[in-house]
Amino acid sequence: MTYLGNDEEGIVYYYTHVFNNGVLEAVDAFSLQAQGEKKIIPSVAYEKELIDALNKYLYSFKKYQIELPAWVCLSLVGIKGYVRGAKEFWFRGRKVNPIDRDELIVPPIRIESYDLPVDRILKPAFDSICNACGHPCSLNYDENNNWKPR
Repeated sequence: MTYLGNDEEGIVYYYTHVFNNGVLEAVDAFSLQAQGEKKIIPSVAYEKELIDALNKYLYSFKKYQIELPAWVCLSLVGIKGYVRGAKEFWFRGRKVNPIDRDELIVPPIRIESYDLPVDRILKPAFDSICNACGHPCSLNYDENNNWKPR
């Protein structure tokens, strides 16, 4: 297990825990912090962080010859009232409704090959989160499903 936090205050911002059965759990308790009354999921930053993290984990899996398949399970907790990437709670001329539940549990994504680009692996998860925010899909992908942040 590794973590980053403030030992003096007993606060943990991030941790990664690898269990004996091969499960890897990574938690980020810092990135989605409310800024005053505004609770914003930064659409590009959080997607980039997840893409980068999964790239590192899959690189390690491949390096240590961990056989696939593997699954990605993404959950956002404490998320009620957040909006996705809208500085003023408006998006393209329409009001953005905040997330109406405290937990968003994204359906698991099965990874069957190390050759798949991580941005494509995570697209269904990002689309699910966008759906909960009233958007049809992540707007950070082009027409060929390549991650191209706006």
